[in-house]
Amino acid sequence: MPSAVFRYAGLFRAVGIGITFIVGASLPASVVARTVEYLGDLVAIRTAADDQGIAGPFSEAPAPGDALLALETATAADHRVIIASNYCQAYHIENPVSLLLQDLVAAANGPSGEIVSPVGKPVVKVRVLSGSTLLRCMGKSDLATICKNRVRITADASVTRADGSVAHAPLVAQVEREGRVGGFCGNIARYTGIVTREAAIDLLRQARAL
Repeated sequence: MPSAVFRYAGLFRAVGIGITFIVGASLPASVVARTVEYLGDLVAIRTAADDQGIAGPFSEAPAPGDALLALETATAADHRVIIASNYCQAYHIENPVSLLLQDLVAAANGPSGEIVSPVGKPVVKVRVLSGSTLLRCMGKSDLATICKNRVRITADASVTRADGSVAHAPLVAQVEREGRVGGFCGNIARYTGIVTREAAIDLLRQARAL
């Protein structure tokens, strides 16, 4: 996996702390605010998935290819996780998908992460429209319950072809994975991060295929 994919790991932690502080300051004392945790290493992802019973497969981050990617309105994908459950209702989980998308696009565009299009290499513009997460855990036993975590990201993609024509396509990436939250509601953040990463990679894969 390219090391550039998560070179902003420190930034993610800093942003997560900042979001937790800001959201927490405006919420009742009984509400716990957390930020989704994005893992960038497949070994770490598989270890976490085994711990929480999250179904695979898990994808490699996009590598440089025949087209470059340009993100637009990435923050439109940022959202709060919807928790439909008999427990963990006191948790507000923020999912800043734009940070993940920016890092994945940087990896897909090469070592510099910049959009420098050589002759014959098109630039696919990806205008992000929305993002959502729905976690459903209806069982009464925290440890035994099998949950379903669904992440959906929508976007519009466009690219100018070599003949000057412009191709447009709507993109919808939706990934749902079974897994467990376990005895600690904070595990929702890690669970959601794994599923979100798969949805984000699928979105960029669709864009490149345009």
